[in-house]
Amino acid sequence: MRGAHRPAGRRRALERQRELVEEKITELTRLLAALDTALEKDMKDIDLNEDEMRELFGDSYTEHFEEYQAEAEDRWGQTEAWKESQRRTTAYTQEDWAKISAETEENNRLILDAMDAGLPADSEQAMAAAEAMRVHMDHWFFPIDGKFHKNLGDMYVQDPRFMKTYEDLRPGLAQYLRDAIHANADRMAR
Repeated sequence: MRGAHRPAGRRRALERQRELVEEKITELTRLLAALDTALEKDMKDIDLNEDEMRELFGDSYTEHFEEYQAEAEDRWGQTEAWKESQRRTTAYTQEDWAKISAETEENNRLILDAMDAGLPADSEQAMAAAEAMRVHMDHWFFPIDGKFHKNLGDMYVQDPRFMKTYEDLRPGLAQYLRDAIHANADRMAR
């Protein structure tokens, strides 16, 4: 009768968490299918129409797509990182994008596991998760050292759009990840 003393609220919390994970899986599956469609059209040099862009990126992103693109190019367009990212990503296959997506999900799981375990952001597990994210970007997009990663981590808490990406996964994650990135970069610099 070990389970007889568990509070009923605990089971409901676990069930709700499971429902949230199922919702996220459904959303990610839908997004992956939309990405596959977009990639297929891109490989055939077919421009996406507005409805397809909305399906792929969501209403909010689609409404601001040109603004986001212009902002990103304005911010980073003259940097070697931007140029390298553009060079690499134009050569990626649908299989490459699937790998990138799977690795991103795994890296998010690693940082969430550290946070959910109540570990401090400067714990080995949290810093290892931050390092996995840095290595992922370095491998797939552009060379990124600890200093560059710290600047990116700062954006996760300074820019509401970046912050929302992580806060949607778990409230408080943007700050936790930023702190883990800083701790990892400081450790790398020693």
